[in-house]
Amino acid sequence: MSHAALRIVPIAVVLLLAALLWPVESNAAQFTLSWVDNSTNEDGFAIERATGTGGAFAQVGTVGANVTSFTDTGLGAATTYCYRVRAFSAAAGNSPYSNQACATTGAPTVSLAVVKTGTGSGTVSSAPAGITCGSICSSNYTSGSSLTLNASAAAGSTFTGWTGGGCSGTGSCSVTLSAATTVTANFDQTTTSTPTPPPPTTSGTTTGTTQAPPPPPPVTLTVSKVGTGSGTVTSTPAGIACGTTCTKNYANGLSLTLNAAPSAGSTFTGWAGGGCSGTGTCSVSLTSSTTVTANAPAITGITTTGPATLLSFGGSVGSNPTYRWTAVSTAKWYFMQVNNGGRVRIARWISAVEAGCGSGTGTCSYTPRTNLNPGTSWWFIKTWTGVDGVWSDAMSFTVAP
Repeated sequence: MSHAALRIVPIAVVLLLAALLWPVESNAAQFTLSWVDNSTNEDGFAIERATGTGGAFAQVGTVGANVTSFTDTGLGAATTYCYRVRAFSAAAGNSPYSNQACATTGAPTVSLAVVKTGTGSGTVSSAPAGITCGSICSSNYTSGSSLTLNASAAAGSTFTGWTGGGCSGTGSCSVTLSAATTVTANFDQTTTSTPTPPPPTTSGTTTGTTQAPPPPPPVTLTVSKVGTGSGTVTSTPAGIACGTTCTKNYANGLSLTLNAAPSAGSTFTGWAGGGCSGTGTCSVSLTSSTTVTANAPAITGITTTGPATLLSFGGSVGSNPTYRWTAVSTAKWYFMQVNNGGRVRIARWISAVEAGCGSGTGTCSYTPRTNLNPGTSWWFIKTWTGVDGVWSDAMSFTVAP
């Protein structure tokens, strides 16, 4: 049988480069080749590859009859490859080679991620563009790229420095990307949230989310009347008239005198507390909240307002949740403390008006600007009703990663 009778018709124009892929942080690109099958009796096709336009060809794969595509994987970065294809048959031999087609792989990409930490807030941007963190805190760049990160602190915050990517200090961060890189930008609040109680609320409406630190709190003098009889206790300077007013706030360090007057049919039998005793006048120097007991009347003193009730988040929460609790009817202020990551992250006074519960009813809520770290956290609320109030029960919650 002559070779001519068994010949294979050569395949036609070959190698449409269908795709060039480069996975992030991979060491291998790939090409997908396709060709026109003009043979009718082939057993399959052999694919050969050369590195560079003048390199030697070597077979890199075969496919079966009537298959017209092949994906070549594991290619190097930024390298030119050339391909040719021919049909083969056990009976008729090989067809002539197709035309050659060449293409160059791209460079690999690596990721850059920015993580913001601290009690403050701000944004980080990159040049060239890609990072706007804020909203976009990670992006892919060509391996070997050099870029600059710039941090901008929000009002009430200070940028305190970089870590990671070879960066430090508070200036710009210059990064050359040869592998996946994470850079941390730390923002801290510029004001100190020292847990000091506010002055008693008088009039007006509190608005906004920030306020000047309140002055040191006054101290409280409380008169408690006990016994089976009745009578009144008054103070000099004025303030206590118990009877009706048995609790009063005074400036820290003030000295005053209490006088007891029993009603008809009753006898004043003496003082207890505040350094006082006997049946004469009671002289008190107020350096802290003080309770003085007058023994004679059977009148119940003022009851301290109860604690707020914390409302559950209902599962894990984000890094900046909204805290909610039931309003306390007479509370004008609330003190919030949040423990996160083994330390106090939030400690501040919030007015009832700011928390949306100035009427003393319904639900109070507050969203601070401090981002929490992932993990278990705890929070508490204390009321202020003109005297130092009562802490709520602690509630734990989980900040999602």
